Amino acid sequence: MYEKKADPGPLGVESLMKAALHYLERFAASRDGVRRVLERRVARSDSAENMDAEAVSSAITAVLDRLTDLGYLDDAFFAESRARSLVARGVSARGVRSRLRQKGVSPELVEQAMSDLAADRAGHGEIDPDLTAAVIFARRRRIGPWGDPESRSARRYRDMAALARRGFGTDVIRHILDACNPDDLEAAIGPV
Repeated sequence: MYEKKADPGPLGVESLMKAALHYLERFAASRDGVRRVLERRVARSDSAENMDAEAVSSAITAVLDRLTDLGYLDDAFFAESRARSLVARGVSARGVRSRLRQKGVSPELVEQAMSDLAADRAGHGEIDPDLTAAVIFARRRRIGPWGDPESRSARRYRDMAALARRGFGTDVIRHILDACNPDDLEAAIGPV
């Protein structure tokens, strides 16, 4: 019913390096993310059944170490840049932490990225990246002061639920929904 993809060829450090570089040309990834890509490639290979699991694991580790030495893999940079892009898209701090953990970033690097992000926002008078993300999300979804003024009170619970589902806390939700003017919120978060 389903055809198996063509055999990706013999597995060795060089072929795994080539596969990892090809992946990194297209996507930013953490060390664990590249490890998963390489493990899937090994699993697709016809010769994987004949290979020693320990040899495959050491080959993947060698490739990851080489990529790290060359500067192509940097989990701290990946975590910080991914956190910035997620907050700019309106994802809550809780959502950012969850997505970074899913990508295989260590909890220490996740917290470091979040604290760096908060420190960068402190220069604009706003320490909480959650408020920045909530303002961006509310503007995009036309929630709170960006919504229709006539139906604002009728939509309050629906807007609360939308913000809560995105992982924002009650203080941030109230701050967004109680704001009278969208310009005040935009000024509070500074340039994004």
